[in-house]
This record gives sequence, structure tokens and C-alpha cells, in this order.
Amino acid sequence: MSDMAIIERGTEEILVQSELADRIAAGDTLRVKNRSKSLQLVHAALADARREVPDFLSRMEGGIPEGRVNRLPVADDVSLPVQANLIIEL
Repeated sequence: MSDMAIIERGTEEILVQSELADRIAAGDTLRVKNRSKSLQLVHAALADARREVPDFLSRMEGGIPEGRVNRLPVADDVSLPVQANLIIEL
């Protein structure tokens, strides 16, 4: 499965950086929806020891996974091979 397919699986919406800054701020708490399918997907991803939490996020322990936004991500935080000059925002 490609990296993009993994990102898109179970995702309702993908935001571009300008939209992200309008909707999410440092200090915000992000929660997984309390739905069986969402929880299964997130618990499976958290169990994967190869996945590290990026430094712009912190994970809080609990029954329903939560995280805190420490800072907004920047282009250097993306680990996927992306050529930013080829991205077109509509």
C-alpha cells in the first residue's frame, strides 16, 4: 500500500497548509471520533512500533486516543518524498 493510500484510508478530509492554519492552532487537542472503525484503525496504527509521533504533536494516553498540537507543521516535517513545486492548490 502506498504512503498516500495509508494517509487517505479512514480520512474524512485532507487540508492544505493555509486551511490548516485557519482551523487548527498550537495548543489544540485532537480526538479520534468514538466510532468502532475509527478506533480500530488508530489503535492499529499506534501499535505499529515503527511509527513515531512527530515533534509537532504529542500523544495523550486514554481509552479514546487524543493528541495535542505543539506547533503547526512546516514543509520540513513531511517525510514523504514530495516535490512542493508540483503541488497545485485549487
